[in-house]
Amino acid sequence: MTFEDFDNLVENTFETLRSLRASKGKEYANSDDRLDNFKRIAKKKGVSPLVVAGVFLEKHLDALDYYTKNGRIESESITGRIDDALLYLLLIKGLIVEAHDLDEFKYAQEYVGAPVGAKMGVLKEHREKDEMQYACWRCGVLFLGPRDIKAICKECNSKKSVRVAEDDEGMQ
Repeated sequence: MTFEDFDNLVENTFETLRSLRASKGKEYANSDDRLDNFKRIAKKKGVSPLVVAGVFLEKHLDALDYYTKNGRIESESITGRIDDALLYLLLIKGLIVEAHDLDEFKYAQEYVGAPVGAKMGVLKEHREKDEMQYACWRCGVLFLGPRDIKAICKECNSKKSVRVAEDDEGMQ
């Protein structure tokens, strides 16, 4: 493929994504919030909106994997699946940007809810002096980790966590 052909492919793909965004966006969002579909399902299922979007993306990646192994897929065209996957990646980027703009602990607590509050007291009792209490923004689980270091969630291996409290008096 020449550079010019590839540049045309990219421009055509962007136009297709704009069209998909306009048509499917209104159909799924049901509100002014473009990411509402992921948030509604996340609340129903007790997971983060990123998990929901990741599952939706995975469907298209599975089709791409099948195509690479078999040279064909049974339903939609492979280029359509790739366009859908690209749009989901942009939507996931939107969720990530939005989460960073919000208070991350409240974001995790809003979508995962009870597990965050339920485990807080137990962790408080078992915390050592050199440990901090963290909340994973991805799955909402509270866990102990080393002070002054971004800890890794033991539940989902996410490196994105927020400190819950510096000391017992600062418990939230």
